[in-house]
Formats: sequence, structure tokens, C-alpha cells
Amino acid sequence: AVESEQLGTVAVQTLPVVDYLPSLISPYFPQAATLQSPQQTLLDASSGIGVVREISDGHYPALIEYQGAGYQGMLFQLLRLNIGARTSEQVEFLPKGGVKLGTLLYPTDRAYRFYPYVRLNDLSLKGIRIYPMAKLLDGSYNSRYFEGKTMLVGHISETSPLVNMALSLDALLQQHTVVIPEWAVWGQYGALAAVTLLLMFLLPRLRFSTASVTVLLGALLLINAEFLLLLLGRQWLPLMLPLLVLLLGFLLIALRSLFGRNEELLALELSESNRQLGRLLQGQGELEQALEKYRRCQVDSELLEQLYHLGLDFERKRQFSKAVSVFRQIQSSTGSFRDVVERIERNQHMEQRIVLAKAGPATPNGTVIMSAEGLQAPTIGHYQVEREIGRGAMGLVYLAKDPRIGREVAIKTMALSSEFEGTQLNEVKSRFYREAETAGRLNHPNIVHVYDVGEEQELAYIAMDYLRGEHLGHFTRTKSLLPIKEVLTVIEQVAEALAYAHKKNVVHRDIKPANIIYDRAEAIAKVTDFGVACLTDSSKTKTGTVLGSPSYMSPEQVAGKKV
Repeated sequence: AVESEQLGTVAVQTLPVVDYLPSLISPYFPQAATLQSPQQTLLDASSGIGVVREISDGHYPALIEYQGAGYQGMLFQLLRLNIGARTSEQVEFLPKGGVKLGTLLYPTDRAYRFYPYVRLNDLSLKGIRIYPMAKLLDGSYNSRYFEGKTMLVGHISETSPLVNMALSLDALLQQHTVVIPEWAVWGQYGALAAVTLLLMFLLPRLRFSTASVTVLLGALLLINAEFLLLLLGRQWLPLMLPLLVLLLGFLLIALRSLFGRNEELLALELSESNRQLGRLLQGQGELEQALEKYRRCQVDSELLEQLYHLGLDFERKRQFSKAVSVFRQIQSSTGSFRDVVERIERNQHMEQRIVLAKAGPATPNGTVIMSAEGLQAPTIGHYQVEREIGRGAMGLVYLAKDPRIGREVAIKTMALSSEFEGTQLNEVKSRFYREAETAGRLNHPNIVHVYDVGEEQELAYIAMDYLRGEHLGHFTRTKSLLPIKEVLTVIEQVAEALAYAHKKNVVHRDIKPANIIYDRAEAIAKVTDFGVACLTDSSKTKTGTVLGSPSYMSPEQVAGKKV
């Protein structure tokens, strides 16, 4: 560090106080960590000494801060001495930037940095001559030749700081400087705001190729704007920071898109898998499981269509509360979709009226709500129910159609949960499915064929042939008795059917006129309710009543023995 008494003619002054407007250009004075003084002989002979920075980046500060004081830069000292501003009264630092030397005004930025406008690096083209030091020392040149001229002594090379200083001094003496206009601050902030909006709202919504072209055009616009102002107007609008923000921001967006694309593809694949699985479950009648899969899918028009049809399926099942839930999910996703608002109202209205076929002691008149304005036709399993055709001790019988093959079937329903409970209910269900499966394997012209068996909403059902004719109970009345020949034919057919079943180790357990359907037009009698009668074999209900037909029970059944 230089001691104060060694500073000699170095211009030391208090730094001017400037109320800086916030700017992206640093408004602070360059700082020096140390100052090294030239030899005392040079100090004694000098008219002024300026601070020379080791690194020159195209601008030259008029003041350099060191230990709280401002020291004039070397180029500024050369400029001041060349134009004759030798006293401090002839030097004025303007508050908003700029230095007035005598009557001449030199533009600077707010930190009093000069920006010489230098376009040529060839000293000879600028009229600057180079003299070898050896010839100066041996007297080859007349000393009067150098009077009134500025001489810079030092090492010469293409990248020498001395060359840059010579060119810069020449530019300043001719007042060829670059000006930072007052509106540059707002231009910087405007460009930065535009870049920020571009990165936040536009680029993330564009495809990568489109975003790349947009960023390239934006970068070219910023670069050309800065250089055109420099070349044509000698005005500098620093736009490198907005350009850097644009490039770095796009890089981050690209990286996020690159790493996020795998996650997005995985999410799409998972959504599509859940959609396909939900569609499969819906086709199999597993509506609740299908709904769970659909809820894990990304919402789009295709999913809304599938949810809408799922809601219609819940309507057909007369599960009105679940239909309302599905339609509300559609409504929350899109606001309005088809007639979901009307269907929500209709299903809410019907929710309290639903009574599934539970024709037992608790609900002797229970049935399925067959029709209501605006509702889908009811279904049991995958069968579309058309109308009620009969009632039994434990349930109802419906005429239905299998939509897959268009076949008419009779569906007998049984509300097992209203007749049995606890472990007995589980045993009855197990026996029902087991024996219904066995009955389904019976293939005889006088036995009703069983097509399907299942359970829905605690309602067991069995789908079988839809028979035309009347049960034999109809022909026990006096006015509708059958001729003896037909009676014998019926007895023969029923006996053959039972004999066939017994050979297959299947016992009916509830043979009675109501379980034999006779079609007089075809002269065919068929035994019904194989697999169903097993439930009436000494099974007691919740009230303790033994199910069955006492008038037609065998002594073993009446005694509660195994049949």
C-alpha cells in the first residue's frame, strides 16, 4: 500500500454522493485493494499520476475507490491534462453521471466510467505513431518534435493495455464515446420483465421444438437490439443479463421437461391402464371397482363418456346413490355434461323409493322399481329386466333379456339376507351356489335349464329358461282339470326328469304343482327350481319358520331329516 506522503500529485478527493436509480448496471465505483506508487524520481517530475487497473474490460473509470477516497484513473488524468483542465475547479462530476472538464462534457455512467467508442486496433490508422525507446535514448529524434503531444511509454503488443489506452484516449479527445441513455434502466427492466413472462407463461405451454425457435428468436432480438444501438447510435442498452436469464430459464425448462417427460409418460400409461381395466370391470358388472379405477385416470372427454355410462349402469342397477356420486364427479370436472344435472335430480328423488325384490315377511310386496321417467331400465346382473311375472315364498320372478345374445330368460330373485343371518346365511349362500351349479349341469328336456347364478346387493338370483304355459297348480281347479291322458303324460315326463336328476345325485326336495310348468300347446312338462329348493330343506328363517310346502313335504323333511 502507498503511504499518504508518497502519493505526490495523485488527485485524491471525496467520492461524490449519487442518488442512484436501481439499475442492472453496477452503480458502484471500482475498488482497488492496493495501490503501488511509481519511483520517487517520476513522482517529482510528474504533472499528475493516475491509477492504472491491471484488467481493462472496455470501460475506464474516472474514479477508483481506495480506503474510502476516490483516486482519478490514468486515462481520466491524461484526458484532463490534454484539454487543459488542470485545476479541481475545472473538473465537475455531475450527479446523474457525466464529467465536465472546463466547457466540455464527457458522458459516463452513474459510476463515472468512460466507454470510448473504438473501432480500429491499428495505431497507424489512427495517426498514432510508435517510436522505439532505443532511438529516443540515443538522440535519434529531435525533442522538439514531441512538444505539446502526449507520449505513452511502455511495452507494445496487440493486446497491450498501453495500446488500448492510446486508442481510448484518442477516441475521448475526439468525443467518440458510447452513451448509456437515461431510459436504459427502464429498457433493461422491460426486457427482463418480457423474458420473465415468456419463461413463466408461454414456453412451458409450447412443444420443445416451438419453444426452442421462440427462445432463439428472442435471443437474436436482444443481441441485435444491443448491437444496432451501439453501431448506429453509439448508445449502449445492456441486454446481456435478460439474455442470460432467457437462456438459463429455457435450459431449466428443457431439463424439467426432459426429466418430467418420463413421469408424464408414466402417468399417462398408468391412467390408460386404469381406464382399460375400469372398462373391463364395467363390462363384467363390477361397477364399484370400475369406478375406483376411473377415479385414478386423468380427466378427458373419453373418461367423462365412460363415467357417464357408468352412472347409467348404476341407474339400471337401481343404485341411485352411487349414480348420483358418479354424475356429481362428472359435474365437478366439467361443470356441465349432457344431462347430468337432470339425472342427479332424478336419482336423488328415486333414492328413497328403491326397494329391491325382498318378498319375505319383512317386505312382502318388495319389487324392483321397473320404470320411472328419465331413468334407465333396471338390470339384475347383466340381464335387462322387462317385467315381473311371478312371486314365490322367498322372492320374485322377472322376465328379462340377455343383451349379449338376445335370449329371454326368467330370473328368480331371493333376498337371502332377509331370511337368514350370521353363519346360517353364509351356509345357505354356499349351498345355494353349489347346488345351483350342479343343477346347471342337468341337461334334460323336462328340466328347466339354469344359465346363470349370482348375487347383487345382497340379492341372490338364478337365470333359467323362460317357459310358456302354466304351473300345474292352475290345472288343479275344477274348471281347468286336465284329461287323464295328459295327466299321465305329465306324470311320466316328471318322473323321467326326477329319475335323470337322481342318477346325477341331485335331489329336488320340493316337488309340487307350482314347480312344474306345463305347456299344453307343446305337451311338454318341465320341472323348475332345481338348485333353489335346497334352501327350503329344513331351513329356518329369522322368525323360526321352516320354509317349504307342508302339503307336499316328504315325512323325512317334516321330521327334519337329511334328504
